[in-house]
Amino acid sequence: MGNRVLENYFSKGFISLDQLRIKSISDELIKQNNFQIQKILSQKTILSDDRIYSVEMQGEFESKKAVLKIQGLKLQIEEFELMRRFEEQNKSKIIRTPKIFAKSDWNNEKKYSYFIMEYVDASPIYADPLATDEEMKDFMKFYKEYKEKCLVKPFVEILPREESALVFTAGRVMHWAKIDESQGHFTSEKAKLLERYLSIIGKHLPDVPMEFCHGHLDAQSIRKVSDDEYVLMSNIFWTWRPALYDATFHLWAGIKSLRDTKITSYQIIEYMNKWEAEYEFQDFNNDTANHNGGKFRRNFNLVMLERCIGTILVDIENQEYSKGEREKYIKHLMNLFTDLFNYYVKSLSE
Repeated sequence: MGNRVLENYFSKGFISLDQLRIKSISDELIKQNNFQIQKILSQKTILSDDRIYSVEMQGEFESKKAVLKIQGLKLQIEEFELMRRFEEQNKSKIIRTPKIFAKSDWNNEKKYSYFIMEYVDASPIYADPLATDEEMKDFMKFYKEYKEKCLVKPFVEILPREESALVFTAGRVMHWAKIDESQGHFTSEKAKLLERYLSIIGKHLPDVPMEFCHGHLDAQSIRKVSDDEYVLMSNIFWTWRPALYDATFHLWAGIKSLRDTKITSYQIIEYMNKWEAEYEFQDFNNDTANHNGGKFRRNFNLVMLERCIGTILVDIENQEYSKGEREKYIKHLMNLFTDLFNYYVKSLSE
């Protein structure tokens, strides 16, 4: 039972953390914890700018650099509880989560929870959108350690709907299509891509295993303090996903952040092929990461295909773009992800 955020898109009971609520809650917590705010680090939204569900503020707590995180969406499991569970089973000497200084569970009356954690003064493992060859090697060092020593045992219960990769994925994608339709962006071209996608996964996903993983493992969520210390952020998303989801998520996140319209689909496909080869070269010591029973490339391509259809349906239209250049970037990314979609469909059809 991992946390679900996007599923709350149509929820009428969700109360957004608008700026007045943020100010009121932060004033209360500043007084209660003697937390000194310096600046807002981020505001997380459920696709649209006016649906803020969490806010992070940098400041100082008991003479230490710290981050106050206000959670305005009731989670299935509090993020600080997931961090505790992670550390309880974590065997890695070089990967950890941030230290927690203070916390409070969900308040049913005030409609928020919060925690204060250490400020991790470190850069992401690589800078989006694309990793260099050296950064690729560094990520592989991290990923091998994460797979073998950070995932000793699942610490989130798997739900019945998560036991089948096909049932889980088809349900998610149809939810995305419903969101796209509600926003007025669902076209006949998208409908054709969706039909092709459902046909492909009907053939391949039934025998793909579900894996427990960090469900938001992008480059921003991996902070590199040194060659011997990495800190995992975005810890509300520990969950169950189809095999190799955590191997591909960071790649998808980088590609969808592209704003250089000179980068071609061919270049991105070549980049992805380099990553696939690098993953295959690794000698993983656990069953799920070890090439997925000889079907590594198929499973890798299946997850990337899911990332492509999801991006086409919801992400491209709901990202932030430079003022005046929204349409240009949307057109470029739609063409790029459609080309990627067709590439992976072809690879899975051969």
